[in-house]
Amino acid sequence: MSAVRQGLLGGLIATSVVFGAIVTSGAASAGANIVSDLAPPPVRVEHVPPRDGYIWAPGHWEWNGHFWAWTSGSYIFDRRPAQWIPDRWEQTETQWRYLPGHWDR
Repeated sequence: MSAVRQGLLGGLIATSVVFGAIVTSGAASAGANIVSDLAPPPVRVEHVPPRDGYIWAPGHWEWNGHFWAWTSGSYIFDRRPAQWIPDRWEQTETQWRYLPGHWDR
């Protein structure tokens, strides 16, 4: 294998490893214990048509430590007989805690 090909292959592998680490850490932090002292704004109502084989996972507010940002909902593959429990914010005394969406049987 030529030196150029080896260099390109090594760069591709290194990029894949770094990207995989970023995706994995993002997925792990998605369920992190996120707490806010400020109440989230009212949930936005999203009107979407039904889609065979999918359910609608409604959008939710995300707290980034400075302000609230809306994340739109999306279709997710239906996993019957499980039921989708949407992302939500739960008040505990004076704070709000984020509870990620999940499947429940």
